[in-house]
Amino acid sequence: MPTRSTRNREQTEAGLRKRFGRIRKKLLLWFRVHDRAYPWRQTQNWFHLLMAEMMLRRTRADQVVPVYRDFVRDFPTPRHALLHPAKELEKRFRSLGMHWRGQQLRSTISYLHDHFAARQPAADSDFEEIPGVGPYSSAMLQSRLFRKRVAAVDANVARFIARLVGLAHHAESRRDREVVCLANRFVNSPRAADLNLAMIDFSALVCKARTPLCAGCPLRSDCASGQISPERMSRSGPDNTSRSAGREGNAPASMSGHSIVTSTERPRVRRTPGARRKPESKCRGST
Repeated sequence: MPTRSTRNREQTEAGLRKRFGRIRKKLLLWFRVHDRAYPWRQTQNWFHLLMAEMMLRRTRADQVVPVYRDFVRDFPTPRHALLHPAKELEKRFRSLGMHWRGQQLRSTISYLHDHFAARQPAADSDFEEIPGVGPYSSAMLQSRLFRKRVAAVDANVARFIARLVGLAHHAESRRDREVVCLANRFVNSPRAADLNLAMIDFSALVCKARTPLCAGCPLRSDCASGQISPERMSRSGPDNTSRSAGREGNAPASMSGHSIVTSTERPRVRRTPGARRKPESKCRGST
């Protein structure tokens, strides 16, 4: 016979599944209107998608647009890119900043040509074996190319998920297994790719790091942190994720597309006033 704690956990799990379901619907409705139609969102070309992910590192999306458009026009496959001198490729990427970018992209393109040529990687490919591809880019590519239900978690998405369930967030929340697991549960939907993009846009435009627009947030009734005023949230201490908006957000991120941490020590967690010490339930299984 189930114990009281088992019944309570099952009720909590059921409640979280229902709440995530409601939030998904609201978020996708919002995304239908506010989707930032960047050109790399309009293609299923695996090579161009991967190149866009690398161009977006530590660079504003609007700055990447003209470079990306020129690149996809001239280089439909890795082979076409390698036909041009390395210095020409480096010159193309110079406007994106970071002296290493041209060399790194050249190295990545060479790997793609040697291992895949013009063929799209298989669905079971480990994208993280590709030089320069980390967990975020790998998850984004898997959800876009193969409709896998996996969350692309950077600092902004981690902040979004943490606020939904009432967890404190910090510069390394993207590495928190609980947050990543909850993010994967959230995108466990046939529209995982759209949800990944929607979380990016919503984090940049509404669920901002320092000044979240809670008053007009369409998710507020289902958001744990939405029940707390932005003023009280800001008094809980600085939000270390604000410097890592990156990707398609409002501020740059590090090489991996995530936050820059200068200390090897895990940042001390500051709890938002009113936030729970644990999320509503342990993150097990799928919603």
